Amino acid sequence: MGRIHTYAEIAGDYDLWMEFVEPHPALTREGFQAVGLDAKVQRQVELFGPEAARTLPEGLTAEAVRHALDGPREQRIRDLERLLSLLDGWDTAAAREVRSQVEDGLAELVG
Repeated sequence: MGRIHTYAEIAGDYDLWMEFVEPHPALTREGFQAVGLDAKVQRQVELFGPEAARTLPEGLTAEAVRHALDGPREQRIRDLERLLSLLDGWDTAAAREVRSQVEDGLAELVG
């Protein structure tokens, strides 16, 4: 699975900006550098929505986490381990938050 770049990373790198935001460059490298980081992050939010909404693996939702924390012990362990495997390689704020919930749930079960 490819690494997911944060909005801030994309906003700070002209090549990433051209790859993910402006595939038909309307902005020169110099123009890109003249625009503030916050403005470029905001542009991505306007185009793609909140960063957290796009920075979790497909299928990993709050409902999936709630479901994994409920039910028979052995099933919860399997479900939580599956969620951890889905999060492998995802280093975003949203993924770290979910990973923390999943790891806490597993710690309680296997303590």
